[in-house]
Amino acid sequence: MHFGVIGIGPVGATFAALLHESGHRVSVLDNNPQLVALIKGKPLRISGGYKAETVLNEVYTSFTDFVESAPEVILVSVKTYVLKDLLLQIKNSPLASSAVVSCQNGIDTEKEIAQVLGAEQAYRMVLNFGVSYGQDSGVTVNFLNEPHFLSCVCPSQTSMAHQIIGHLNKAGMKVEFVEDITKEVFKKAILNTCLSCVCTLTRTTMSEAMAEAELQSMVTEVIREGMLICQANGFALNEDFLDKAVAYLSKGGNHKPSMLVDIENGRRTEIWHLAGKLTEYAQRQQIAVPVTQSMFYLIKALEKSLMAKMSSPNSQSGNPGVSVHDKQMSIA
Repeated sequence: MHFGVIGIGPVGATFAALLHESGHRVSVLDNNPQLVALIKGKPLRISGGYKAETVLNEVYTSFTDFVESAPEVILVSVKTYVLKDLLLQIKNSPLASSAVVSCQNGIDTEKEIAQVLGAEQAYRMVLNFGVSYGQDSGVTVNFLNEPHFLSCVCPSQTSMAHQIIGHLNKAGMKVEFVEDITKEVFKKAILNTCLSCVCTLTRTTMSEAMAEAELQSMVTEVIREGMLICQANGFALNEDFLDKAVAYLSKGGNHKPSMLVDIENGRRTEIWHLAGKLTEYAQRQQIAVPVTQSMFYLIKALEKSLMAKMSSPNSQSGNPGVSVHDKQMSIA
């Protein structure tokens, strides 16, 4: 199968390397020329929880060139705030009939794909690993908590979903099919929200935040609020989810979450699809989630302030863009 990967951050790079090394044709698209230059035609190494070393040659900065490569399945690992614009580009191209899999953080990304391209083209993955770029432009899988999950929005596409899963499993991942991925999506959104927001607001790494009793208590409270949201929306989480979540987050290591790296570099964050969506679902059910809501409002305001400074004509910093040397952890 010919896979396309859009977004060559640590998550996209992991997919591309594993699939390419297992024999698949892989086309990659990223709009960062610096990052593309570091990867195209050079050894890309994956270490840690997964291991691979391969050379990717079909790496593009041009959407037109990517379209001409004609991938059958597109794995999307870009930031959620650019998803809708990307989908509109796909809709207006020959790729409109391709299977599009959201491999992103956040809630309701698969619904956005279905809204723009149709339910038949929409798939969703929930990934349970933490990955980051190292100084040598290789990717380290810092922790791994398989299985990952994949689902299709349209039940008629179950067979295609199983085909994709089969290829990912042969590439070395452990992926399982679920008919309704909603619970897994919310579980992961809760995990992303609780620690990423605390780290972003306090400028701490994951391990630093989890080592502070006061900060860990805030993390725990967001998890509790998330469990209430899930219960009110008809998919209660197991009682042991809280303990398992804290244990999972404790494995994050001395890395900055991507949300903090985005703030430090004056970029938009994915807060709207994380704490924002959790707050939205809580408000629908008239549930009070003061900690989650406060984090959403604070980071939204911080993002707005920083973006305004970066766009100011008096700003000397500019936007440095994405650097593979950022000590960034993507908790996929």
